[in-house]
Amino acid sequence: MPSIVQFMHPGPEHVPNNPPANNHINWNTGNHRRKFLCSDGDYVNNGQLFKGNLMFWGEWEPASNIQPLNQNGNPLYPNWIHFPYLPNQIPNATGLQNTDPFVYDIEFKYLLCQQFRHHPLNQTQLAHLDAGSLILFGSAKYPRNPNALFQLDTVFVVADWIVYNPSMQALQPPVISQNYFNIVYSKAYPNNQLNPNLALRLYKGATFNKKINGMYSFSPSQLYDNNNIGFPRISLMNLPPYIVNNLSQGFHITNNLDLNIVQSFWEQIVNISRQNGCIEGVRFY
Repeated sequence: MPSIVQFMHPGPEHVPNNPPANNHINWNTGNHRRKFLCSDGDYVNNGQLFKGNLMFWGEWEPASNIQPLNQNGNPLYPNWIHFPYLPNQIPNATGLQNTDPFVYDIEFKYLLCQQFRHHPLNQTQLAHLDAGSLILFGSAKYPRNPNALFQLDTVFVVADWIVYNPSMQALQPPVISQNYFNIVYSKAYPNNQLNPNLALRLYKGATFNKKINGMYSFSPSQLYDNNNIGFPRISLMNLPPYIVNNLSQGFHITNNLDLNIVQSFWEQIVNISRQNGCIEGVRFY
C-alpha cells in the first residue's frame, strides 16, 4: 500500500563562488543546497499542458549562471536566480555532487538519498515504497521553534522503479539517459568509491500524461519574465499526521494508506501551491 513521505534535505541557498562578479557557480563539491532555478519547461494550468520559461526551487548541482534578485528584506525569498547549464566536457573530478531528486528528464527521478543507512548497513523504508506513494521533498525553516515550518520544493508521485545494486550493477544507457548518467548516477557512484552492496531503487515519478490515480509529480513554479524578484518555497504547517513542523533532517513516513487518501492529500498540496500563486511545473529542459 502507498505511503506519504516528508523528505528532509538541506535548505540553504547556493551562492556565487566568483566574487566580485557574483554571476556564476561551479559544479558543487560541498554539501547539498537548493537553487532558485529558471528553465524552459512544461506546466499545468486549468488541467491543460503548456510550455513556458519557469522559475522554481530545486536541486541542480552542476554549474549555473546567476543573477541577483531583490529579496525585499524577506528571508524566505531567494537572493539569486540560477540558469542551469552543462559544460561541453562533463567533469570527472573527485567529490562532484549528484542531483537527487532530478527533474530534468521525461519523468522526475529519485535514485539514492536516505534509501540506506551506513551503520549498520541496511535499507530504510524509502527503498520499499509502493506505486502511488507521495514524496514531499523540502527543508526545515526555524526548526525547534514555535514558527517552524516545512519548505516544499518538489512533489514526487511514485509510478515505477528499477531495482539496482550499486556494488554489482551499474545503471547505464539506454536503461537510463546519457544525461542522467553523467549528471546523477556517475556522481553518486564514482569508480573510486566503495558502493553499498544493497538492493536500492531508481524511482520514476508519475507524469501529467501518465498519472497515478489522477496524481502527477511537479515542482511549484511561476512564469519567468525577466523578474527581479522570485518567490518563496511553499510553506507547509499544521498538516498532521503527514507533515511534522519541526523535523530538521531524515524523513517522516506514514505507511499503509488507501490510494484515495494519498490522492486527497496530494490535491490539498496542489491547492496550497496554487493559493500561493504557483502553477505545476511537470517537466524541465
